[in-house]
Amino acid sequence: SLLKKYEESIRDFDKAINLDSEYAVYPFYNRGISKYDLKRYEEAIKDFDEAIRLDHENSAIAFMLSGNAKEELGRYEEAIQDYSKAIDLDNKVSDFFYIRAVSNESLERYEDALNDINKYIKLAPGDEDGYTFRGNMRNDIKKYEVAIKDFNAAIKINPKFYSAYSSRAISNYYLERYEEAIKDIDYLIKSGQESYLEYCIRGCAKSNLGKNKEALKDFDKSISLNPNEKTNFYNRGTENSNLGKYKEAVDDFNKAINLDPKYISALIKRGYAYYKLQRFLESIKDYDEAINLDPKNCLAFINRG
Repeated sequence: SLLKKYEESIRDFDKAINLDSEYAVYPFYNRGISKYDLKRYEEAIKDFDEAIRLDHENSAIAFMLSGNAKEELGRYEEAIQDYSKAIDLDNKVSDFFYIRAVSNESLERYEDALNDINKYIKLAPGDEDGYTFRGNMRNDIKKYEVAIKDFNAAIKINPKFYSAYSSRAISNYYLERYEEAIKDIDYLIKSGQESYLEYCIRGCAKSNLGKNKEALKDFDKSISLNPNEKTNFYNRGTENSNLGKYKEAVDDFNKAINLDPKYISALIKRGYAYYKLQRFLESIKDYDEAINLDPKNCLAFINRG
């Protein structure tokens, strides 16, 4: 098995290290890789540290791998420090900037992440991943227009880079260009790239266009593809409520709240559905719970009143 081969490799590297030869840096480095692949990240970091100690000037890759291991452990700050050391040793390797951008984004340091991904794109202008990553980050900070330019660039490089279409649909959705969003999702579904997210986006876009029954079908499909995603039930519940199907809406909000008992938006929407069904005590109970979770939620107070 693969696990057995890794263990055999580690034993060979152990023997090489015990020989204490002038080539000890290589067994430390390779043993670290084997331990990383086995998800023994703490042990891998120790080996990479030793390889770096033995040959610091040629340790850019070892610093990168050490950073990767720390990132797997959620130690993003330390990972960034390692990636920075790798860059100090060799600032022509595009991947160093990419992975540091990922860590910076994980810490919501968007400006630092943007600087890194800009450097990555400069070093690797033909890679669609860089543009898509930057576009997604710009989506996160609500800069949708420039995000679309990035997704367009990625698609120009690789017309079948499907994740760029999905991300561009999100940008267009938030810019209220619902027809454009639907066009991208239609293309993805026809290309066999469907997931619950695609149907969720298209359903929301159709709902905003007043195509409620079509939206409901998309939310049904989204739920069938991922029945453990709370927003799927929330979206369908909202659509059922829009269609005056309040009993069905309550059932959907129940499922969303079962998946996340602190889902405030679902509590408020269920409270409204209960109200329309004249189940006033249950409606008030939902608004009470929403206010308990968020004492500054204006909508919950208005609806309860």
